[in-house]
Amino acid sequence: MVNVVRRYHRWLMLFVALQFLLWAVSGLYMVSMDIHYIHGESLVNTPAVSVADEQRKTRFETIVQAYPNAESVTLRSLAGKPVYQVYLVDSSTPLLIATDTGQPLTQISEQQAARIAVRAFTGQGNIESVNSLVQPSDAPDELSSRHLPVWQVNFDGTFSPTLYVSQYTGAIVTVRHHPWRWFDWMWRLHILDWDDGATLGNVFFLIFAFTGLAGALSGAVLSYCRICKKDSQSEAL
Repeated sequence: MVNVVRRYHRWLMLFVALQFLLWAVSGLYMVSMDIHYIHGESLVNTPAVSVADEQRKTRFETIVQAYPNAESVTLRSLAGKPVYQVYLVDSSTPLLIATDTGQPLTQISEQQAARIAVRAFTGQGNIESVNSLVQPSDAPDELSSRHLPVWQVNFDGTFSPTLYVSQYTGAIVTVRHHPWRWFDWMWRLHILDWDDGATLGNVFFLIFAFTGLAGALSGAVLSYCRICKKDSQSEAL
């Protein structure tokens, strides 16, 4: 009986050995990294909006009256200039309103996106390329399609940082760099979803998890039998 358990234990552990190593390495990387650094928070600054009343020719009340179907109206900074951002009840596309003229602004241009990214970027390096991403098929794996359309601003600095600037609002919707990309791959290896890392408890994960559990239980049985055998031999002596 013990020989049968030992044989199954050996094959079970051989089957899951590599995945156990990947779980250990990926888990160590993910728990040892600062999640704020992984999210690229240290690569961008978020300036607070400070606008004197006399600098706002268009009052907040005027915007509310002009857009009675507004769900929310907020004052924010767009490349250092104050703008109103308006979300309408019947539209998923926000509007940007100039505080000096009270008129809607056009979508963010490539040149504006580059200026916004350079102004916010706190890392080292220069802009390497700026790309327009509009369709879900354009978006790389590191960008959620819910952020589209965006400008992808790539810098040539350490770890190839990329800032994604919304074409509607000019907001930096997300930041990516190599540590984030490595983290993403570690996550995929950890949960055994090599496609998009979105499916927890997939069939591969369950197979390796239950095989590993069976290997651990069989190892516990073997350890118990060995301890009992040693005790019997000691008593006999």
